[in-house]
Amino acid sequence: MRAAPPESPAPVAASTSDVFERVRSGLVRLGFKRAQAEQAVRQVRASGVEPRPEPLLRAAIAVLTP
Repeated sequence: MRAAPPESPAPVAASTSDVFERVRSGLVRLGFKRAQAEQAVRQVRASGVEPRPEPLLRAAIAVLTP
């Protein structure tokens, strides 16, 4: 009898700080200055937006483009 192949490890969720860093980096790549991106991410983080890339990025862009 053959042994079952080993299961793949479950995907590891990105830590919350990684998500915020990815959003900050994305904002810089979109053309915002690093200081502006960092301030927007801090503001969004404090507001309690769901810590997932898409909602954070949308909220940060809304902060940066009133």
